Amino acid sequence: MPAIRGPEMSAQTPPKSGHLRLRISVRGLMLVVLLSAGGLGWIVHVVRSAEGQRLAVAGVAKAGGFVLYDWDFKNGRLLAKREPWGPTWLLDLIGVDYFGHVTWVYLPHSAADNDLVYVGQLGRIEWLGDLTTRLTDAGLFHLRGLSNLRDLNLRRTQVTDPGLAHLKGLTKLLLLDLSRTEVTDAGLKHLQGMTGLRELHLQGTLVSDAGVREFLRALPQVMIWH
Repeated sequence: MPAIRGPEMSAQTPPKSGHLRLRISVRGLMLVVLLSAGGLGWIVHVVRSAEGQRLAVAGVAKAGGFVLYDWDFKNGRLLAKREPWGPTWLLDLIGVDYFGHVTWVYLPHSAADNDLVYVGQLGRIEWLGDLTTRLTDAGLFHLRGLSNLRDLNLRRTQVTDPGLAHLKGLTKLLLLDLSRTEVTDAGLKHLQGMTGLRELHLQGTLVSDAGVREFLRALPQVMIWH
């Protein structure tokens, strides 16, 4: 007598082609949704970044300053081309901030601590013009995230030792001018993690010879003007 196959065999029956097509269609739809969501997320990021930069540039202009973009100034030098890559009609339509990043900022001597709020929002800048004598430690707080900054001139500002703590994250800084400030030996301790630093100006500060020697033990590659 042939073996009797019970109801459990129905579970092993291959799915009908319609069911297979439905399963593939659902997977395909899920893939499209995921890809669309990823693309949408990228678009939102680009728009937020460009609009944030546009507002920061407007703030710098309101303070009497101006900026250069990465098609003007990059890697510490002015470029020959000096124009954005986008077509003119599109630049006119949506603005230049969708086509590059600000890398150079100048502020006038009338600028105050609050004006550095806009500068702190331009995270790609490499160079920041000579800052006003009105700048204090509170203003330096807004510069703490500028990790691409290469040159910072704080000469004759009101910066003191506590303010230098805000500069710890500026790991690409090559030149720092603190001359004619109230900085002391204690302030230099905040700078000992700046492994990229190559030149430090301390003329007219309260830093002692002993403080300079201690700093050079941590960063012997730095040329110090004292």
